[in-house]
Amino acid sequence: MTFDKQITIIGGRNIGNEYLSNDQNSQFADLDVLLIGKVVADIDNSFSSYWSSPLSFDIETLVKPDNNTAPDFLAALDKLGQDEKGSDNHLTVYKEALEESTIDSDLVNKRVPFRWTDMQFLSDDVGKLTKTVPADTNLVHQLRTLLGSPTKKLTIISSYFVPTKDGVNTLVQLAEAGIEIKILTNSFDATDVTAVHSGYSQWRPNLLRAGVKIYELKSTASEEKRENKLWKARSQSSTSLHAKRLPLMTIKYSLAPIMSTLALPISIQKWV
Repeated sequence: MTFDKQITIIGGRNIGNEYLSNDQNSQFADLDVLLIGKVVADIDNSFSSYWSSPLSFDIETLVKPDNNTAPDFLAALDKLGQDEKGSDNHLTVYKEALEESTIDSDLVNKRVPFRWTDMQFLSDDVGKLTKTVPADTNLVHQLRTLLGSPTKKLTIISSYFVPTKDGVNTLVQLAEAGIEIKILTNSFDATDVTAVHSGYSQWRPNLLRAGVKIYELKSTASEEKRENKLWKARSQSSTSLHAKRLPLMTIKYSLAPIMSTLALPISIQKWV
């Protein structure tokens, strides 16, 4: 989300109550970054390239209006902020947060404590979708070139961690070479997509035997009886990790074989 090409917010958060600490049954633990400076132009240019692409279609092209259903649709929108009893009391936390927020005045009066650093924005070229750009412009290749080779530590935070066989082999090789590897992902109880967890759990023993330290986020649901997870995607009340991060603890890291098989993180943090 970019405002007037001056300030932007990027991250993994979607628009929904469970992403904004306003759902009684489930919460997604996520992370956003507020950015200003030259990097905002790079982010805006990337968005614009997708927005203006021939592959982008406006809603009127995809969906034809039906005047007979328009009133029902608008009425349904009005009820989005209400619970089953027609009350909006469940929005109290969200409303209070908005009312108490000072981010607007803090930005105007330059009170936001920005942490200044060199930053490089990477993204896929929209031409990747039509295979009209060289392969070395893909995000995976850019990351391989930028990050280099690991020397000390590698920490991966991924809500949907699916390393596959090649990724596991690479992580095992790094661990056996003395690289300290830590991974944080969702537990089976906390995940909202059980199919993803099944793609990770089969590799867990191999990683643990190699010395990789794996941490799984625990659901904060009450002790109610769980429903069959084969049929339900999540429990009735829970917290689920949604952030994707690769904190880099030395000057350079290489994730070349892994990056081709993992869902790419939203952002890369490099710490020297």
